[in-house]
Amino acid sequence: MTLARCDGIVLAAGAGTRFGMPKVLAGDGDWLRAAVGALHDGGCARVVVVLGATGPALREDGPDGNSTRLVSQTPRIAIPPGARPVWAADWAAGVSASLRAGLAAVAGGPALEHDLAARMAAGGTVAARITANGNAADGNTGPAAGPPEFVAIMPVDTPDIGGDAVARVIAAAYESSSGVARAVFRGEPGHPVVLGRAHWPGAVSKADGNSGAGTYLKQRADMVCVTCDDLATGIDRDYPRDSTR
Repeated sequence: MTLARCDGIVLAAGAGTRFGMPKVLAGDGDWLRAAVGALHDGGCARVVVVLGATGPALREDGPDGNSTRLVSQTPRIAIPPGARPVWAADWAAGVSASLRAGLAAVAGGPALEHDLAARMAAGGTVAARITANGNAADGNTGPAAGPPEFVAIMPVDTPDIGGDAVARVIAAAYESSSGVARAVFRGEPGHPVVLGRAHWPGAVSKADGNSGAGTYLKQRADMVCVTCDDLATGIDRDYPRDSTR
């Protein structure tokens, strides 16, 4: 039996005001690599990294003709292999902007709410395009390159969450009738959040300011809560003193 595809989104656009710098830069990219690795290890076929405060990803051409996308040149932090960067130009609006940009990227089109619903409902072949905000097309077309059935969402600042927690929540979403699940730590909602495609327009429509998918999820009595206390703390690191992994 072939499971439906799940892609991953890393929300890494914030300025990290309380942390003292954008958290995508934490540990010279350690947190970014941990988030991307957790999504890949947990079963995500593709991963999108949503950037914001650090600007669009920079292109670095190597002597062999291959190019690398960089979050930062000093320190040099590259987008991890197997991940694709997108830039939320309106990142300062809050997490809602990052969520819209990430879902639009996995859906295969620009971050426009009215367009998002139509694209996701249509499914099938949707080619990404080069946008005015610095996001490059990925060149993927054809049925296999269309939108996934599920997406797993992770912030960049929960570095102790690994692939085992991601896999557990994805499995719960697959097995549920609702297609929506999230990790729970010590009885509190955490990440990852896994959303079936049918939920993406609702999550986008309810997202506002610094509220991402949470507002939508609070209204879902059919959301599956997945206890992951045995796998990680799930703590999001808001201050430099929390940065020890």
